[in-house]
Amino acid sequence: MTTQMERSSLWEAVIDVVSHSPAPPHREPLSEKLEQVMRHHVAAEEDSMESYRELVRGSGDPVVQLLMRAVLEDEEHHHGLLQRLMVQFEQEMDPATPGEGLGLGPPEGPSTPGLSAMAETLADQEREGVHRLRKLAKEYKDVYSGLFSVLIDGIASDSEKHERVLRFVGRRLRADG
Repeated sequence: MTTQMERSSLWEAVIDVVSHSPAPPHREPLSEKLEQVMRHHVAAEEDSMESYRELVRGSGDPVVQLLMRAVLEDEEHHHGLLQRLMVQFEQEMDPATPGEGLGLGPPEGPSTPGLSAMAETLADQEREGVHRLRKLAKEYKDVYSGLFSVLIDGIASDSEKHERVLRFVGRRLRADG
């Protein structure tokens, strides 16, 4: 199974690759190594998702079902995004490859002024929210036998991801302006 750390590292690597690459069509094709890593991760994630479904189907525990459905929903979203990235990679290596990638073309026009600052403000709010949520999760770690803490900490982890995405968006919008 893919761990949260591996998924987080993969997400950060993808953002790093995209943020440091000029907009198509001038981008050099991505390396075969990255494509192989992505293919391996997509295949491993497919196996994990089937195991998550089995946990939902096989457990009569409503808490386990709630948690595993939430994990499965995240994984299905991640899987779809990774598949679109793979299509994007294939299109860059062979422009004749059909499929719906990420649409990473150049901006179609200038961005509304102030959007970069808005993204940065939202990123700051996400960071502050993470601190508050983690404090709350720690303070109430025994509520519902620890379930409350697990859920709140998961939301905090998502907020950390949102902050990274918003920082990227802010940088991209600054470069666009």
